Amino acid sequence: MRFVRAPEGTLVEDVAGRLPGRGLYVWPTAANVERLLKKHGSGGALETLVQRCGVALSRRFLDGLGLARRAGVVQRGVRELEELLQTGRRPLVIVAEDISDNTRQKVTSVVRRYAWQGEWLELLDSESLGSACGWSPSVVLAIHDAGLEHRIQTDALRWLTFYRDRAWDGG
Repeated sequence: MRFVRAPEGTLVEDVAGRLPGRGLYVWPTAANVERLLKKHGSGGALETLVQRCGVALSRRFLDGLGLARRAGVVQRGVRELEELLQTGRRPLVIVAEDISDNTRQKVTSVVRRYAWQGEWLELLDSESLGSACGWSPSVVLAIHDAGLEHRIQTDALRWLTFYRDRAWDGG
């Protein structure tokens, strides 16, 4: 996770990595962010700033899913995943944490059938995954655009690292 100094001297999170200036980089765990903010001056309540970082990571990840949906490169459902795999594509697969055992077996069966070696990301609930794309609850999403796949996977891993490190409800 990148931070830059604002004109008033405080550190500001830069989840997109595009703010001007030399950045300070830290592995995106809540503890690391807290340490960095303590060391370099936070300019506010520490817990609020750490929480703001978590919200920014969440927003970036969910915005990426929405962007992929608007770009038309997200399919939802096991059948649609299978259709993508039939064409030879190897999408980024995101599965809801609240997926049923039956659907999990179907997904596993489909990816084995096509000898897909990739791993899927398992996060959020079906309601949150669907709403990020402007849909009803969705348990399986397949993103099939190389650029957006990379962005979403990176953002998802940063988000997971941050939230799994910290037991708070930040967004």
